Amino acid sequence: MTADDIENVVAFVGEQLCLADWLKRAERLAASLHPTEPLSAADEEETISEVEEGSEVAHQAPTVRPDAVTAAQLHEVGHLLRKLGEVLAKIPTEGTAADLCQAIEQALKTLNYEPRLQKSIQAALGQPSHQLQATLDLRGLQAIRRAAAAVADAERLAAQSIAATLKVPSHANKPSGMSLGVLLSDIRQALDDLTLRVEPERFGAVNILEATTIRGLHFPVIFVPGMVEGGFPAHLPGDWLYPAAEREQLKAQGLVLEDISPATLVKEEHYFYQVVCRATQAVYLSYPLVGAEDQELVPSSFLAEIQRLVPATAPGETHHTLIPKGYDGAALLAATTRHELLRQAAAAAAQIRRNPPPDPLSSKPAQSADDQLSLSEKLEIVQEFIIKQQWQSETFQQRQTAEEHRYSHRWTPFDGQLEDDYLLTELSRRFGENYVFSATAFNEYATCPFRFFARRVLRLRPRISAALDLQASEYGQILHEILRDFYRKVSPIKDNLEEKFKLVRNVADDIFSRYEQKLPPLNTKVWEIKKSILIACLEQLIIEESLYEENVSEHITELSFGMFSPKADERSVRTPLEITNNLNGRKILLCGQIDRVDIIKIKVREKECSISVVYDYKLSKGISVTDMLRGRDVQLGIYLLAIEKVFPSLTPTAGAGYYTLTKAPRHSSGIYRSEYKEFLPESCQKLEEEDFKETYKLIINHLWNYRKLIEKGSFHVTPARGTKDCQFCDFRLVCRYENHRIQPKKAFRVDE
Repeated sequence: MTADDIENVVAFVGEQLCLADWLKRAERLAASLHPTEPLSAADEEETISEVEEGSEVAHQAPTVRPDAVTAAQLHEVGHLLRKLGEVLAKIPTEGTAADLCQAIEQALKTLNYEPRLQKSIQAALGQPSHQLQATLDLRGLQAIRRAAAAVADAERLAAQSIAATLKVPSHANKPSGMSLGVLLSDIRQALDDLTLRVEPERFGAVNILEATTIRGLHFPVIFVPGMVEGGFPAHLPGDWLYPAAEREQLKAQGLVLEDISPATLVKEEHYFYQVVCRATQAVYLSYPLVGAEDQELVPSSFLAEIQRLVPATAPGETHHTLIPKGYDGAALLAATTRHELLRQAAAAAAQIRRNPPPDPLSSKPAQSADDQLSLSEKLEIVQEFIIKQQWQSETFQQRQTAEEHRYSHRWTPFDGQLEDDYLLTELSRRFGENYVFSATAFNEYATCPFRFFARRVLRLRPRISAALDLQASEYGQILHEILRDFYRKVSPIKDNLEEKFKLVRNVADDIFSRYEQKLPPLNTKVWEIKKSILIACLEQLIIEESLYEENVSEHITELSFGMFSPKADERSVRTPLEITNNLNGRKILLCGQIDRVDIIKIKVREKECSISVVYDYKLSKGISVTDMLRGRDVQLGIYLLAIEKVFPSLTPTAGAGYYTLTKAPRHSSGIYRSEYKEFLPESCQKLEEEDFKETYKLIINHLWNYRKLIEKGSFHVTPARGTKDCQFCDFRLVCRYENHRIQPKKAFRVDE
């Protein structure tokens, strides 16, 4: 296993646990994981259901994500940690600093630590970056040894000093013992004073010093920034309300205030004098006019003294210059470092591509020597210099090309637009007419095409770390399972409120027990609090439902189509939902799992019949009808179509909506028929029959567009709500979405 694999496994179980607890938890987790192989993407496809924007929940899979680690990996890492624990257990927890340091050194020797570092240095020969890191690791080990020796010496010297004070023989006053924690703390403090250098010091570099450390040094040129009151001189704390004379009177009466008389400025004046006297050629004093929060700043009182002694430094004189906001490398020929010059050259090249140089005859007369050259001429000079210096490495050129594409006005492979013919052919084969799309997958594409690409095409998975608190996916899954088992046991009509409370508590206890067996809680106290919160949330939900479910005869939970789910309702089918395009004859196969279908008994013309209402659970507010029409959500449309084509016995449907589990209003979004409004909660948004059918049709039509874009390799970095959708996305560090960069690209279609 690699170091990254070990780190992932440790984080998966709980990196904040002590070793004994970690091993116990790992054993319990291994029982619920696949022995040697992680769950494949094909097996995983739509065993999940969206419970909150940006999160998914596996209904029948173990509560830990099956593809994160395997049981074999847990056992292997557990074996390694046991061996490490045996080595560390030999280090005593109490003793003298010398004895403890010797025990730590012996542990490192047992782990063969130093020879491994030396091998890594030898293996890194010819690879400067790797060699630098390996050398830094070795220097770090040396620094720890020096720090440990310093702590041991300090303890020995302290013992000798005490012996001399008490006038007893030094051998009679041996160093007292200390705990291992104190020793490690002292070593960390000693390390703070050490600086690791792995490169020779560069002569001619800029030295950044404090005013208190410059004494005895000399430099040709010195820059002193931040010459404002409160900066230099530093702000003096204290009470400025009383003048010096009154302060003396108060002092005579026994009330001594902090001394802020002019004498307290002597140190600051001395530091300033030391700074300006260390320069042999020139001193540059600078101050900002406004602070970081745009507040006006007051120039330092020291500047007034300088201006009095050197009138040429006064505002408006020759040695006083106002510099506009920015930095000296903003202009191409004013760059001061290698990286600054490379960055500005790339920016200048991009600017020329976007805006061709103007006609020389129409350009304004040059203001300075730099203005006599056009941007193209400057860039040519700079590029020739860069090539001569051999500063453009192959990796830099690759990064530069990537950035040029990312900041262009067209969609490129660096923004999720695939162009390679082989990849496009592979996409068509993989997502062809025999591929079964899940409702969640289409919703994911609608939310962000690149997220669909990362999760469904590349099948990337984020690293899972154990957390003290329940994550959104775990929270939603537990609620799903409790409600599923509760509604299958409860009678909506016969059971009263108290009986329902008792039943939901019993069901919850059973689900909690199963959850604890599969995923032992890191903190039992936090887990007990969470359980009480979940039960209170469920009881409130039951109270609210009792107000409008007098006509509900049955709650069907987890009704699936086109997929297998061991906990699904018995009316579920393995046959996928098939829709056909009447224009070209193409078809789309769909699968999904409906969280809940309520069967409501009604009377129409004195005749009893039943209607159904489709619900999809959410932890937060669902998607609005407006967003559904824009294509941001297609899940409810697919579920309505499934009821109509796959489960005709459940028709007619009064509508479909998102059901909020954690707060009211429960039915905040969805599409419902107004003709059944008397049987629906008041918070439901009802539509006339024509509007309902039109809305339903428009939602389904988005599926064909998404299918077409997927086949074209269009996985653009275009989250539907911008950065709001990126907050909880696992791939935000991969796509690097920037609104100002993406917006201009939206004007171009894929086929342009």
